[in-house]
Parts: sequence; C-alpha cells; structure tokens
Amino acid sequence: MSVLVVEDNPISAKAMQAVLTRHGLETSIAYTGLQAYEYLKENPQVECVVVDLILPEMDGFQLIQRMKQSALLQEIPVVICTTLRDTTAVRKSAQLGCRYYVVKPVVAQELVKKVDDAMDQGLSILESAHRTMDRLDLDQNSYDDIVRAFGKLMDEKTGQTYALVEDRLDYGTVLDYSDLAEGARLLGAEKLIRALSAIRYGGGHRRPEGHPAAFETLLRELSALERLLRPARRINVTI
Repeated sequence: MSVLVVEDNPISAKAMQAVLTRHGLETSIAYTGLQAYEYLKENPQVECVVVDLILPEMDGFQLIQRMKQSALLQEIPVVICTTLRDTTAVRKSAQLGCRYYVVKPVVAQELVKKVDDAMDQGLSILESAHRTMDRLDLDQNSYDDIVRAFGKLMDEKTGQTYALVEDRLDYGTVLDYSDLAEGARLLGAEKLIRALSAIRYGGGHRRPEGHPAAFETLLRELSALERLLRPARRINVTI
C-alpha cells in the first residue's frame, strides 16, 4: 500500500511518513503541490494522498482539482491535513469530494484511521458471486466448493493469527498468508487483500512481520468476510 504525503514543512512531512510507515504503509513525500502532481502522473498506482492545503507553487485545493480532472488520478482518495479549520475550507474540501479532514497538530492514531478509512472507500469485502463466476467461468457448484475451501482456510489462518498476536503460536508452526492472499484475489476480497499487503510474510518464516495494528486489521477483515461467507459455507446458495 502506497501513500503520498504532500507537505512543505519537512519536519511535519517526516513525522507523518514515520507514523504511516510504522503502520505498514509505503510512504513518499512531495514538498510542493506541483511536485506532488508530477509524482502522481509518474506513479498513478498511489493508493492515497495526504495533502496540506497551504503549499507553494500549487496549493492543496488546486492539486485536488487537477487530480479530479485526470482520468488516471481522479479515483485516488485524498486525506486533507491542514491548520485551516474554518468552515470555508471544510466546505470547499467537501465540494471537491474530500470526506477525510485532519486538523494539525496531527494525532498519529487519527491520521492512520483517516488514511485507512479513505483507502477502504470503494473497496468491497467480497465481489458478488455472479461476477466472480463470470470472471472465472465457473458454475455454481464450482464456486460453492471454492467458497467452502476458502472458508476452512480462513478459519485456520484466523486461529493462527490470534495465536501469533497472543504469543502462543506453537514452535515450528509456519504461518504463511500466501494461500490466503491467492484465495482473496480469486474471490475479489479487496479489503482482505489490502490488509494482507501491510504484513510481510512468506519464505517459510514462522513469524510474519508487521505493526500490531496491521494484525488487528487483518483479524477484523477476516471476521467481516467470515460473516459474509457463512451462509454460503453451510448451504449451496448464491451470495
């Protein structure tokens, strides 16, 4: 997951980068609005932009307007992080489609939550069964078999993750989320895919690495997905 912080104060920029990186987000910095726009044109895969409104060369409002005018950049979620707290700034931000607004001085937990919420915007817990079947050319029975197998895998990984978080994972247990990520991609579980991307795993390592908040997010998404899949795991019904 990649985030661009657009902030002309180098101390604030580095502080926000440190907070977001600590929570598993790959974070870059642009110090002017123009620099940010040029970076985004070269890196449209950025998943969220945290932008100050008071910037040299091109202010935050102008940057957001340029992004909204670009078919390549218009869907990237934006979190505004600024000292401006007047109703005019808030109203103008809302008119530009920016729902996430953080007032400086920044509180780390609030910033992380706003970025998480913004990146969740538009992501689905699970792609519809009909859409998945069309995409993979599956019949209903094949889809149901995949859902049940994936459900069993989720149960296993959920239990192991709880054991990891509570420091009671059996010695020698290999906890690798690669198969879970593959199943999530197969079924279009976008939020689970994003949660897994914040954790480093694989290569036979017993203990995956990541900020504690990343594992909490993973468990939350597994729980939400399990609730959604529960009916389909019990009987052959389309969800």
